Order: sequence, then C-alpha cells, then structure tokens
Amino acid sequence: MSDIKRCALLDTDFISKLYITKANDSDRLIYRILNIADFHFVCHQQTCIELARHNHWASKWLAETSSVTVYTDRTLIQLMARTFGAAAYGFYVDMLHRSCDIFSQTFFNTYCTSLEQYVTEAWGNYDLDDFVGLIDACDTAIGQDNNLGEIKLYTMAQILERSGTEELYLFCSDDRKARYALSDQTEMECVSALASFYLAKKYLNMVKDEAQPFFDSWMDFHKGHNQDRFQIYTASGCQLAKIPGQDIFDMLYNDELYLMKDGFFRRK
Repeated sequence: MSDIKRCALLDTDFISKLYITKANDSDRLIYRILNIADFHFVCHQQTCIELARHNHWASKWLAETSSVTVYTDRTLIQLMARTFGAAAYGFYVDMLHRSCDIFSQTFFNTYCTSLEQYVTEAWGNYDLDDFVGLIDACDTAIGQDNNLGEIKLYTMAQILERSGTEELYLFCSDDRKARYALSDQTEMECVSALASFYLAKKYLNMVKDEAQPFFDSWMDFHKGHNQDRFQIYTASGCQLAKIPGQDIFDMLYNDELYLMKDGFFRRK
C-alpha cells in the first residue's frame, strides 16, 4: 500500500450518518464522498459488525460496495507478516495494547492478556488460526458498546502506518470524546461526519445550492434526535460554542471556517 498517498479510515458513525444524509434515495452523501479521488477508503470488520446493529441498510450497502476495503485482524496480521515475518504477532499485540490504553490503562490487562501470553509461549511457532481465535475470544469478552470499534480502528491505523501508507486520515464520529481520544494520541487528522461537507466543497467542488439538499437531510435527521446545534471552535481556537447547523453551513460556504486537526470547525 506504499503507493497510496491518502488513506481514509472510516468509522461506524461516519458511514451511518452519511448514508442517511441524502438528496434522494439514489444520491446519498456517502456515495459522493467515496468518489473523492484523493483518498483510498478502508474500514475494519468491527465497523461492519457495529453498522449491522445500528443501520441495516447502510450495512447492506457496505457489504456490496467495492469502494471500501474491509480489513480483518487476520488480513492485517498477514499484511505485517509480509515485511516483519513472525514478529508481526508481537507487533499486533503491542499496537492493540497501545489502542486499549487510549481509553483505559486497565483495559488490555482485563481483556487481552491471553494474546500477550500466546506471543511469549509460542515464540517461533505461531499459528494464525489459533491467534485469530484468541482475538475473537477477547472481542467477545469485551462485548458491545465498550469502545471496541475505536480500538480496532486505531490498531488498524498503526498497522497501516507501519506497513507503508504515507498519510492516514480518520473519518470518524461526531462523538467528541471518542474523536478527541484518537486525535489527541495520533498525528492523524480527523474529519467528523459534519466536516464531510467541507470535503464535498473542497474535493468535489460541490456548490452551495447542490449541497443544500444534503444538508437539509442532515438537519432533518439530527432534529429528529433533538439536535439542531453543533460545536465549533471560536476564533481563538480555545473554546467550543454551540452554533445552529444552518449557520455553520453558511459560514462554510462563506469561507469563514477552518477545519482543525481534531475534526472540529473553527471560526477564522
């Protein structure tokens, strides 16, 4: 993957919200964003699993599209093994440990020590099927809604970076806590689901009149969840303020906003 200049890692929330956001049923924002030629799009299998729980139709679309490369833990280990051989198993455990520590210093020791034990005890005689089976058991122990998607996402990011992808971007959640945790711990730039309108404007040259129906759909969805304001940074870059969604959209098209590394907009 060394020839890929920009690799966009998609999380569950980003895919789900952009699938819901549409001009009509055959013209969804996720379709447009995946047409940006500057990026290659990937996700982890855990994203597919979580998407199936939250958005059936988006999950069905993801399973059928050829626009997103889906990595599994198996294929990620195989990718590393091409360069590092058997050391790929230890690298995977180290990267998973680092990912767990973003959310809790005790997370890895609670759920994943069997992987560390296997790497030590089976040194030089690793079996990929056995190792993946242990990973699956750890995932089951972690369970649902326990940051597993974010942990897998960051583990994948580290592996792709180690394997030669030059620029990685996180296309990720509007959930500030999850996004901040990843942005604060990495050099990767984040693009929130809301900031996808920035991508459409910059890379697809989508004019305001063309983008407005998509944004109306975005607002309809969020108003249905009692949200019509979104956080952006003030001009100082030090404080977040809640601004009506349409005002943010207007400011974007009036060139009054920057996109920050953590995926938030900031007033110029």
